[in-house]
Amino acid sequence: MAALSMMQKIRMLFSPPPRAFFKAVKNEKTIRPAFTLYVVALAIGTVLMTAVQFVAGNPFAALYPGMPPTTTASILWGGVFVFILGIVGIFIAAGLVHLFAPHLGGKTGVWRTFNALAYASIPFYLVFWIGLFHIALVTLILVVAGIWEIILTIVGMSELHDTSKVNAFLTLLIPCIIVAVVAMAIAAFFVIAIITASGGLPVANPAFAFS
Repeated sequence: MAALSMMQKIRMLFSPPPRAFFKAVKNEKTIRPAFTLYVVALAIGTVLMTAVQFVAGNPFAALYPGMPPTTTASILWGGVFVFILGIVGIFIAAGLVHLFAPHLGGKTGVWRTFNALAYASIPFYLVFWIGLFHIALVTLILVVAGIWEIILTIVGMSELHDTSKVNAFLTLLIPCIIVAVVAMAIAAFFVIAIITASGGLPVANPAFAFS
């Protein structure tokens, strides 16, 4: 089967059923095709996000009047931050998820996990900027695009690892739980540290305990 072009891949990623797409790219044995398209989609989304902010401003400003005004520098640096975070984040996410893939019916070869996550993220990056035109669109775009990304990721992990969708879901769920627990533990540590540094919790006056 001939390799799919970038435009064919993008069209298939937006078109159900997602299984057809991942069957078509199953023979890719490196991360290069997936990473290349991922970077292109991330760059397009970042540039459009930046452009929309220049035209429409910050959609959250109406909800939070106290926010500092948006400047050219903040918009540009925000775009750079999103792009770098997207590049670094996909490698971290793939590495973390792949720690559990072989133990839940998946195959070895981190490229399988990387390709599943990278391809699944592409539709999100190509549409998320639309929500910046108006605050009412933000939730809708994030929810719809987020759900589709989750579906793509589960199907992608299932197809590329030749495992069940239940195992693919658990492979994604376990790292999320671990990250959430670690994040809560870190937050609790900082809260305790702040309380300790400030002299502890305020003690109620015993005279009013039984009033």
